[in-house]
Amino acid sequence: KPDYRMLGVLAEHGGTGIFVKMVGPAEVVAKEVDNFQAFLDSVHLAAGGHAHADAAPAPSPPAASDAASAGSFAWRVPEGWTQSAERPMRLVTYRAGESGSAEAYVTVLGGEGGGVLMNLNRWLGQFGEPPMTEAQLAELPAVTMLETAAPLLEVRGDFAGMGAQSKPGQALLGVACLLDGQAVFVKMTGPESDVAAQKDNFIAFCESLHRH
Repeated sequence: KPDYRMLGVLAEHGGTGIFVKMVGPAEVVAKEVDNFQAFLDSVHLAAGGHAHADAAPAPSPPAASDAASAGSFAWRVPEGWTQSAERPMRLVTYRAGESGSAEAYVTVLGGEGGGVLMNLNRWLGQFGEPPMTEAQLAELPAVTMLETAAPLLEVRGDFAGMGAQSKPGQALLGVACLLDGQAVFVKMTGPESDVAAQKDNFIAFCESLHRH
């Protein structure tokens, strides 16, 4: 990924390693240097010798069907979905289904984020599928997300994402929409049977997304 920046601090205390890291687009990270430093300054040892920050503790993952939010967006959490740890470039990540083998997440990028067609074709490429045309894009079913008719991509087969080894029997559901100055992408990947079972929940999750 071009034009990225990382801020990182490594510390050792009493045999315990403490690592604090921020990664993201260079222009975004540059604006957060002071906040990153303030966060570091707030970390100290509490009673019992455990490190903690002055900020309020992180909330527990939302319960089934609870409302949740991050940044300027809010949504409803489908039943059976559990929130995962934060990941770079993602607004939120969930594990879905009884086995938790399906992963759903939201990414929000500035500008057009490469555009809808380019991103859907990138997802198709992860399954070894040829790129679609603008005409084929227009024929995809639409999901109303953030008051926008957003195309829904569904693909199955051997999945190889982010340079990982190819996995057979996988599926992907993906929705992309462009807003004023932002691009929002919602994606679910996992074993074909698990993703198929979560399709209605995935669509309901997309449709529940809104700004607050």
